[in-house]
Amino acid sequence: ETIKPLDEMLQEFFASLEFTPELRSLITEGANDVYEGRTDEAVPLIERAKEKSILTYGSSHKNTLTLISYLATLYQKIGHLDESEKLFLELLEIRKNTLGSDAHEIPETLNEIAGLYIKKGDFQSAEKYAEEARELLEVHYGPEVFELTETLSILGKIYFFREKHDLAESSFKRALEIRENVLGSEDFLVSDSLVDLAEFYLHELKFTKAEELCKQALKIRIKDVVGPEHFSVAWTYDFLADIYLAQGKKDESKLLYEKALEIWTNTLGLHHPNTQLVLSKLSEFS
Repeated sequence: ETIKPLDEMLQEFFASLEFTPELRSLITEGANDVYEGRTDEAVPLIERAKEKSILTYGSSHKNTLTLISYLATLYQKIGHLDESEKLFLELLEIRKNTLGSDAHEIPETLNEIAGLYIKKGDFQSAEKYAEEARELLEVHYGPEVFELTETLSILGKIYFFREKHDLAESSFKRALEIRENVLGSEDFLVSDSLVDLAEFYLHELKFTKAEELCKQALKIRIKDVVGPEHFSVAWTYDFLADIYLAQGKKDESKLLYEKALEIWTNTLGLHHPNTQLVLSKLSEFS
């Protein structure tokens, strides 16, 4: 999973939302805990922020709905999937009742619910919500609308888990094609679609295709978008190392794990889960 720097995440979060200083403080403190791998400590902070937002703005205000979505995501991160499901379904109901079916927030919420059901292993429910999101986007905005790419990526994962491999591949390819048409071939989101396809081919044991696509994504992320020390570059090194290891290329694999370790140690710290994961992988080489 790729991670943005904390200040970048907070800047995006507060860009279109005007919170009181007290709420900004709670959210910032909670986000800092999440960033440092202490999501369980962040949950009560965001719970407090949500309750204060309801009192300040009301239960259907966009600030409150954003916090409900964030809180549901945090519950998902710490494995409290039933709590996450309850909040996402509550969010969907509020948005459908207040915004109407053609609002772009509806497919976003449907995607989040589909992602949750993937984590719960309920792929039938996941497909139901993702397909609803796809249908809404295609009906209201057309088959080539950019927002469709996130839904197609989710559907690709669902189809793979449900052993609908042809549909999975076509969904990933369609998402990549739309992103390239809209953004050009060098955009970060294009690299995300390349990684989706690479993961698919890795699971299909098509190592050459997986390696080629992952290298394309890495090139975009290093040279054209975020720079050599970015979190997503470390994640891509780690993934490409997995591909090499699957092919028995141990020396190449170890080198890339070490590159990922260096970036994550410098940016996230030694005790972050990402850093610990790659350390665990490297321990297998000794």
